[in-house]
Amino acid sequence: MSTPENLMGEIRSMLQEGRYADASSACREALGEAPDSPDLRMLMGLCDEAAGRIDSARAWMEKSLEKDPDHPAAGYHLGRLLLAAGEDERARAVLEQCVAQDPNHAAARTLLARLAQRAGHLDEAVEGLRTALRADDKYAPAHAGLAALLLRKGELDAAHEHASRAIRLRPADAFSQVTMAQVFQAQGHMDFAEQCLRNALEQQPEHPQLRAAMEQLQRVQQSGGDDANTPDSLLARMRSHYRAGRTGPAAEIALALQHRLDRSAPEALELAEVLMDAGQVQASADVLERADSTLPRHGLTRARLAAVSGDMDQALAQLAELFASDQAELRHDARRLAADLHLRSGRMAPALEVLTPLLDESTLPPSTMRMIAQLEHAGGETATARKLLESLLEREELSDGERAVTHNLLGRVLDESGAYAAAARHLVQGGWREPFMVGELDQVSPAELRAAWAGLEAWPHNDQPVDDGRPAPLFVAGWPGSGREALLPALAGLGALQVLVPAELMRRRELLGLPAAPERLASLSESDIRRVRKRYVLGAAEAPAGPLETGLPEATALPAIARFFPGARILWLKASAPALRLHWRLAGCRDIERMVEVWQAEEKLYQHLKPRLPLTFIELETDRLIAEPEAAAGELAEALGLEDPGSLGTALAQALGQAGYREADHWRHYREIL
Repeated sequence: MSTPENLMGEIRSMLQEGRYADASSACREALGEAPDSPDLRMLMGLCDEAAGRIDSARAWMEKSLEKDPDHPAAGYHLGRLLLAAGEDERARAVLEQCVAQDPNHAAARTLLARLAQRAGHLDEAVEGLRTALRADDKYAPAHAGLAALLLRKGELDAAHEHASRAIRLRPADAFSQVTMAQVFQAQGHMDFAEQCLRNALEQQPEHPQLRAAMEQLQRVQQSGGDDANTPDSLLARMRSHYRAGRTGPAAEIALALQHRLDRSAPEALELAEVLMDAGQVQASADVLERADSTLPRHGLTRARLAAVSGDMDQALAQLAELFASDQAELRHDARRLAADLHLRSGRMAPALEVLTPLLDESTLPPSTMRMIAQLEHAGGETATARKLLESLLEREELSDGERAVTHNLLGRVLDESGAYAAAARHLVQGGWREPFMVGELDQVSPAELRAAWAGLEAWPHNDQPVDDGRPAPLFVAGWPGSGREALLPALAGLGALQVLVPAELMRRRELLGLPAAPERLASLSESDIRRVRKRYVLGAAEAPAGPLETGLPEATALPAIARFFPGARILWLKASAPALRLHWRLAGCRDIERMVEVWQAEEKLYQHLKPRLPLTFIELETDRLIAEPEAAAGELAEALGLEDPGSLGTALAQALGQAGYREADHWRHYREIL
């Protein structure tokens, strides 16, 4: 039989060849003879990591260090696992100990640089990677990481050099290939970038990072002829996406443009704004740092970035410097942003104080006058607010859309002050918003799908959940005006339910296969169902009452929920037609009759499916929710198995007030327009 020392070499070879089960078996055999060997303990950790047993892998690395605290390789692997788990501080301590024992450990220095980068210390990260390369100039991840950082700093030639070196050293590495493609893209060589990614995808056709990079590049290269990728064409497409609210695609184009515009070009500030609104704060800061600080709106963008980064005091101080600008538009935008920042902190009086001087401006935008009117009304000066809005309606140049918005706001101001007859006259002229949910339902619940599920007479599938120990989420259904927008935050705030990440809703809907036709659900195997159930709640922490789904389930989604989560709880909020009509009037919706028609069709399909699906339905009347929130909360808490219904009732009453709900029969004041 091989000695433990000989087996270690064999185990390493097995791991390199991907023979993880063989490696694990051999490692356990060797540990039987040398249970205290730090090297074998580390290798056992690598075997467990390869098998997906990450907690066990970490435990083995720690056991290795227990026997040899100065074991650099075990320290490196433990630091790597801690970094992947987001335990940055502990990872830093372990990796620093590793390089203290082995100053030339390029891999550990590269991870320390990544930690510095994650903390926002880019210069420190760059220096850390340069140090790693001085220790080993053939360590490809350090070259690739340095290339990515230099790209962010706008040093394209140096980024190109290191990305090329990384690919030569490790041609199959996805991160190196993606970084090289991004360098080519920043240089305007879209064809080279595409070829770079295609070469990599030929070797790793299913690699998620490579596929995502290719999809991003192809979106930037969307149709437009030979001139589609010039800076002017890219700017036009970025603006089109941004105006339509598609901040993700707009940000992708902004990233492709960031190194192709002159630092004195005003459009550079547009890129920073787009990236900021897409949540890419560091990328926005990089663009702003390179832009010419003498650009007129540079200070305004800098203030926005400070606010997004959480430094409100700095943002307000920078904005105050612009209040006396000789440019009317800049004066307005600075004061408007300052007011917005005050309002985020609930400071209405300072917000009004900042905005009031703008009433002397001859070109005051209607939206700002409405904002001033709202603040006056909130401060008890309803007469002043009414006067401002009525004077705004007298402007001949007011567009139809602006006029409708103003009518709606004046109607709401009058409603809250009890002038119902006057409010009604303005509310009927205040339809400016697209109808709630009508367009969305057309997309996710087309007519043919509704007809298919309306024909369901009996549930043909298993009505018992698979035995995997995973709880089904709680789904909350209800139209705007049903109280759902108040109930969800009240439930989430209890802590008894684990809220599923709203940003991942589309991923979860795709897992359910929505929109799902009957034949799609019939073709699912038990392994399909197990896989979806596992991935649906991936990353959610355990909670006493299980997960809470924030996405709205349409009626045609209920069969898919029943297929994957038999017995799941569906909380269905039921509102009256007059109450919904008034809510939608006050919200400024157009085409309310169409909304009523679609809502009634949704209710009809729900009533058809309810007795046929293996789901647990909990119905809650909106009128009761509004009129008696504490009592309704008590009943709901009992139905959901929640403790402390009093806290839910208090939170619900507060949330209803914040959402603008009045008494349950408030609609009776408006019978003539409903």
